[in-house]
Amino acid sequence: MRILPRRLLAPLLGLVDRSATAPHEKPLPAEEGTRFPEFPWDLRTIIMVFPPDAPFRFLNLNTLLGLTGVPFDQVERLGGLDAKDAFDLQFCLEGRERHAVYKQYHSIDKELEYKTEAVRFKLGERLFFEGAWPSYRIRYQQPEEDLSLSLKFDSRDDFQWWAYVPGIYCHYTSFCDCAVEWQWSGKSGTIETLALHDHGWGRNLLPIRLPVNVFRYEVMRLPEGGSAISLWTEGPLGLELKNVGLLRPGRKPGKFMERYKC
Repeated sequence: MRILPRRLLAPLLGLVDRSATAPHEKPLPAEEGTRFPEFPWDLRTIIMVFPPDAPFRFLNLNTLLGLTGVPFDQVERLGGLDAKDAFDLQFCLEGRERHAVYKQYHSIDKELEYKTEAVRFKLGERLFFEGAWPSYRIRYQQPEEDLSLSLKFDSRDDFQWWAYVPGIYCHYTSFCDCAVEWQWSGKSGTIETLALHDHGWGRNLLPIRLPVNVFRYEVMRLPEGGSAISLWTEGPLGLELKNVGLLRPGRKPGKFMERYKC
């Protein structure tokens, strides 16, 4: 019988994955702030699945400081930048009839203004991300698409840890109520919706020379403000690093599940 790497490392991975055992009411200041350059990479993600009557379906915004070509992308896409000096900005807004996308690397030293141990990024006039738990605000502009967004989101009292090893790796997801003001090619409006805010950072361990073969993050919008999220990751040789989900009916406490079981 073939013994899967997951089984061999299950006790160790159980220490890393604290989703079901370590819920928190809010992150500590040291956990919330930007951890770069103390940690070689620091990732933030905003995900929104809009209600059926909204002019948009989906929004995703990623900011990643440092080692961007190593954990999640191809080194050759850095365009000559040193991976330690790379700020990766990714954006996708899917409308009912069209979409706007952006992905480009920028120099942290030359183009990005940010504060260590705080939540503040400024990339020219394209991106401004600032806040402190529980409130954040984002301004994003994509002039080539005549697109402008202003987001203000407030995290709910509880948030969900995905994984945590003190001093080595952390990744959590928080639920937020978000107010969106948008302008796109002469049209404008406001939307209130549920948003997910991810924050992750880590040491230079698994990402270096050991690419993640599968990284699948799924978000579903449920009736009456509910949501379901799942994360499935695999490393080399089929090593399953993460396989967990959370079913959240409105503002009621969430229930854990395995992927695809919602």
